[in-house]
Amino acid sequence: MEVTLPQLSAESAAHLQDILEGLSMRPAPAQLPVHLGKRKAGPPRNASYRGAYQQLIDAAKFTPRGADAWWDMHCVMKYGCRESLEGGQAELEGLLPRRVPYFPAQALLTNLRERAQHHVQVFHKIMATCRLNLLPPLQYLFLDSPTNPGPWNTLLDRVCSLDAAYREGASEPSQVSKAAREARTQDTNTFKGALRILLPVPAVDFFYPPIDPTEKSMRGLHHPQLRMLIMPWVDRRHYPQLQYKAPADPPPVLSQEAQALEARIASHQYQPSAKRFPSFCYPDGEWCETSYQKNLFRNVCIFRGIRLLLISRADATNEAKDMIPVCSLAAIHDVREVTPHLVAYVVVQIRLSMSSVPQWMSSESKKFKFNDLYWKVLSAFEDTSDPELPNWRTETLDWLTDHVFGNVPLHDPTSEELDDESDDEAVVQQRQRAAARRVAPTE
Repeated sequence: MEVTLPQLSAESAAHLQDILEGLSMRPAPAQLPVHLGKRKAGPPRNASYRGAYQQLIDAAKFTPRGADAWWDMHCVMKYGCRESLEGGQAELEGLLPRRVPYFPAQALLTNLRERAQHHVQVFHKIMATCRLNLLPPLQYLFLDSPTNPGPWNTLLDRVCSLDAAYREGASEPSQVSKAAREARTQDTNTFKGALRILLPVPAVDFFYPPIDPTEKSMRGLHHPQLRMLIMPWVDRRHYPQLQYKAPADPPPVLSQEAQALEARIASHQYQPSAKRFPSFCYPDGEWCETSYQKNLFRNVCIFRGIRLLLISRADATNEAKDMIPVCSLAAIHDVREVTPHLVAYVVVQIRLSMSSVPQWMSSESKKFKFNDLYWKVLSAFEDTSDPELPNWRTETLDWLTDHVFGNVPLHDPTSEELDDESDDEAVVQQRQRAAARRVAPTE
């Protein structure tokens, strides 16, 4: 069936051309004007100056960080674009199989529908980080793909993470993305080299033995301090209070329970339970055996980890400064509040940084899977069963947001809000200077 391509506005046509040029592809002369020239330089550090193609790449990079750390970008783009067209849900149903050849068909169809809705939600989350309206050019490429598949397939290859074989655990992917997967790998390397966020007072406390950022043999359960942070509190409570310094001489006497745990660790028979949160998710000594949500994610390392990811490495352990650096990921992704997916991603990155695995992986061992921890964090934010903590989700996210962003407003001021400040001489003069800088000639 022939598909009628939408008529793009001048703005959307310009966005489409920028995307095609970013993919090193020419638009068809009959559809769009062609402006050939030199290949574009790297993206501007200030995210608000980035064009359509780079903002789309930035949106793809946001996928693991704030939407789904184990994503399927082919499905995200396919289902998201289809659902965004006129007809919405009916269009989405058209992509699902009408019949399933094996039993139980209804359960499988229900699962497929849930997954499709999940992909749509991820699509809307990542597109919300774009400062430009990129839906029209994406819809254009999607609708044009049956007869002109090159641009759409090239776009998917550029923004998608892994092919199906890699997602299922193959040692090497047959196709690797240049956006989302690289972003996740970069984040893992950042966290691996920033274990200082775990120290209560980074200028005073230290790990002993020292941890070489390039060496994995002294991470995980092999390191006497990291093993305590990895353990759930149900095991860690049997040990003396964790000290971030050289061990005492003589060392403290361990309880029988701790000695038994040490013996299991030495014989490689101990693996922290994936059914309990690692102890670093709680402030020291503030875990509650009868209410797992109490004080959960209130450890300083959680908001430091989010600051490490979104603000800067240098400022990760500092107090929030009520501003967002223009070149930070928070500015690039236009993020100003903490969400459950951000918390889940950072918790996994912190846990992975302490482990001996060399890179982002789905599991540390047969018994401990990082994706289980990721979904466990998200499930905690959906758990409303504790009558003593009716507002736990909101209070926890607000607490983290305050420590990550300070008093940064959740949105830029509207024109009406700016008009309310028009009589403030300082505001007027600041705008005049900013406007002068924007139009100043460059040498």
